[in-house]
Amino acid sequence: MDHPENIVTQLIHEEHRSKWIARSNHNVKCFTEDEIKRFTDNYKTLLGRGAFGEVYQGVLEDKSMIAVKRFIYNVRESFAKELIVHREINHKNVVRLIGYCVDESALMVVTEYIPKGNLSNILHQDSMPITLDTRLRIAIECAKALDYMHSQMYTQIIHGDIKPANILLDDGLGAKISDFGISRLINTKSSNILLTGTHNACVSEHGLITLGIYYNASGYCAPEVTRNRWVSQKSDVYSFGIL
Repeated sequence: MDHPENIVTQLIHEEHRSKWIARSNHNVKCFTEDEIKRFTDNYKTLLGRGAFGEVYQGVLEDKSMIAVKRFIYNVRESFAKELIVHREINHKNVVRLIGYCVDESALMVVTEYIPKGNLSNILHQDSMPITLDTRLRIAIECAKALDYMHSQMYTQIIHGDIKPANILLDDGLGAKISDFGISRLINTKSSNILLTGTHNACVSEHGLITLGIYYNASGYCAPEVTRNRWVSQKSDVYSFGIL
């Protein structure tokens, strides 16, 4: 049987695999579906639902809380790319990736559980307003995470979907960037991504290379994203400015 990490890579179209090689692992674990069922009490507590699938709450054997993102199988390439990007990251202001599952009938990503939910809900629905000092601290923490992804990693990352719904807050209202479903790995020879139709294409010295489906159509997109379909580190910074 193939090693689980090889199985993940094989979910990506063969001609694109060389651009999706994980260089870091950060002690990310591979779980079986039976283990996930046990952690989530057979998917008892649903936290959310989206186009990709569903998110469930769970508890590990050491009693730490987790969130399990369960993908529908026809997005297996998106699952593989999100996993490869996310496990490159190790920063206190990014939701921590704990593990994944690549069983025959299940594709899942396991992360730490962030109890306060996302910034969008807290800003617009919470009865207790966030103080100015706390808002500034949240912004600074998000900026630190983006700086880490853009300039301090061996393989730099464009998040591609910075918005309040993707900023989670812990018990102390500390910021954690989440959702790497459309994030991309970049290098010094390819710092921009051109969106062609419904797909991402990375422009490098070798020409146009299709990478995957692009989902972001929010009001936090930079003008070049909505007008010319380019994303880059600069478009991440623009989205952060709107945030």
